[in-house]
Amino acid sequence: RLLVLLGLFCVSASAIAAKSPLNWPWHGVSIQNIDFSPDRFKGILKIISINSVQLRLKPRMLAEVKEITSNDALRQSLHWADLMLDECKRAGIVAIISIEGYPIDPLVGYNHTSPKFWINSNNKKDVINLASDISKHFAKRGPELAAYQLLSEPVMLVGGKSFSPPKWNIFAENIIEAIRRNDPERWIAIAPPPWGLPSSYKNFEPLPFQKIIYGAHMYEPHNYTHQGIRHY
Repeated sequence: RLLVLLGLFCVSASAIAAKSPLNWPWHGVSIQNIDFSPDRFKGILKIISINSVQLRLKPRMLAEVKEITSNDALRQSLHWADLMLDECKRAGIVAIISIEGYPIDPLVGYNHTSPKFWINSNNKKDVINLASDISKHFAKRGPELAAYQLLSEPVMLVGGKSFSPPKWNIFAENIIEAIRRNDPERWIAIAPPPWGLPSSYKNFEPLPFQKIIYGAHMYEPHNYTHQGIRHY
């Protein structure tokens, strides 16, 4: 129940010409750090054949579920990721670290889909600082950590409609720069707003960095891809 198909990733032609990520092309699963013990990962690897895994760190959700502070939830999330990366190293597969749910403190009363998040520059600074802290924590990891991913589904919701957040490209560039200052050689996965959908690539300009992976979330039609989830 904690496994979902890993979203499709694609690398720009220039990146492929230079170098591809380890174990590319990736095929794997996505696991979140809510009630999933790293000990269970060995059993999963005996059942399915994968060469990658997306580790979805959700400190905000963890803080809500366990009723702990966001700082404690972040520390627990990083510890969980370290244990999972150890398992990946032993198994010879690679991991993509994904940080999801902003601001990570649920007490603020809104999340990164709200205009309040995008209007307040302090929220963006917090995400950039988090990207810096995360990359410092994992910078010495070996090839078992293939990439970072932050804000995999950027969107701003207004009146139930989806919009691209203002100045998204600048924000994404600042996140990448913060990571690269600590971990310059790791790949970074991003997806364009809104929602990282394939249609979001219309008129999209690639970012001016190397080793960038552009993701696409292939959920159309939802009645098929989301069977058994929520009201589907």
